[in-house]
Amino acid sequence: MSDVGTASSTYKQVVPFDRVHQDALRWMISRFDEADMQYQLVGGAAARVHGATRPIHDLDFYVPAGCLDTVRETVEPYVTYGPVRQHGEVWRLSYLKARYLSVVVEVADASSTSYFARKRGMWKEAQIDFENSTVCSIGDVTAKVMPAAQLVAYKRAIDREVDRIDLKQMRVK
Repeated sequence: MSDVGTASSTYKQVVPFDRVHQDALRWMISRFDEADMQYQLVGGAAARVHGATRPIHDLDFYVPAGCLDTVRETVEPYVTYGPVRQHGEVWRLSYLKARYLSVVVEVADASSTSYFARKRGMWKEAQIDFENSTVCSIGDVTAKVMPAAQLVAYKRAIDREVDRIDLKQMRVK
């Protein structure tokens, strides 16, 4: 991997995902680009970009406030759920699920997302800064990814087993 600083983000080249996730990533990002929509790749796929090695199971994205309806219109034939507001044990967010090939793609409204910081026993707003995304070349796809420091902070706060695995594989102490 190589990092090269740019004016507002870092550029990183990483190994592509497996074929089906790579195809789904290319498909979803092309939908964001066609709609001229900001987005950020997050979750396990972002951890993979920043050094985790566990297999990814889905692709998670944040989009700005008010964009979920546009996302739904853009990927309508593939939507399997939502948009809906969810209040779970870990996440409070408005999101939708789509399936492309065999990959689940989840897209959430960043402005309405909060997570439960287990160690502090409190809810925290996600506070996504789309302008601060890390721009990555993932195989043949250029993607805007959650910055490593922010990803590490929320994975530490949420502290699920999968988060601890990601942090260990990302070599975070």
